[in-house]
Amino acid sequence: MKDKILPNWFGHDCPRCGHGTLGKLSYVKPKKAWGYRCGHRHCHKLLLAHDFHPIFFTGAGNSFTSLRHQAAVLFCAVAGVSCQAAHLILDLDHKAVERVYTNVDIARARYVQLKEKDIQYGGKWQDVEVDEVDLGKLTVVLHSDGARAYKLKLPGMVHCNVVHKKKKVKVNGKVQWVKPHYTKIYTLKLPTGGTMQVKRNMWEVTGNMLDTLFWAS
Repeated sequence: MKDKILPNWFGHDCPRCGHGTLGKLSYVKPKKAWGYRCGHRHCHKLLLAHDFHPIFFTGAGNSFTSLRHQAAVLFCAVAGVSCQAAHLILDLDHKAVERVYTNVDIARARYVQLKEKDIQYGGKWQDVEVDEVDLGKLTVVLHSDGARAYKLKLPGMVHCNVVHKKKKVKVNGKVQWVKPHYTKIYTLKLPTGGTMQVKRNMWEVTGNMLDTLFWAS
């Protein structure tokens, strides 16, 4: 909760009944989990600390995976450990590990799509769409899809890209899946001198590679 991975539900309305107020976070021994109890007299239901979370999940019986183990899987996913390796390192069921990894990818994609609306177009050294701008006497950063026409090597043009689809590659004769890179930071050398950092995000879910074209006219 200090790292803002889990929300603080204390004092909020109960999402189950909609009338009561959730109390302080406490440990519930029967469920072996931390949660918030609704104070309404007709509810009193328990809300676990990771209920309604985009990455963590709840379960019962054989499908139960503790929040501690799920957090360990999350750390492996963020550190770049493969899903197969995390399953063996943590000695957890592969379905639970795959579910956390899938939820992380979905959460990243949703965050990138949400931040797209904050991007401003126009001005000097700003982001513009390649098929929606006149390049005459402008110095801009262009965005395009993976079309061949946009990948041509031209003077004064530098290509950067992000990949938002899993790719199958061969490493030492073995086939491996490479995870997508939704965001990547490039350092470009400007023709006027100096450098410029460009942060590439996933722009549209088409399954293709996105190119950023740096044009100095």
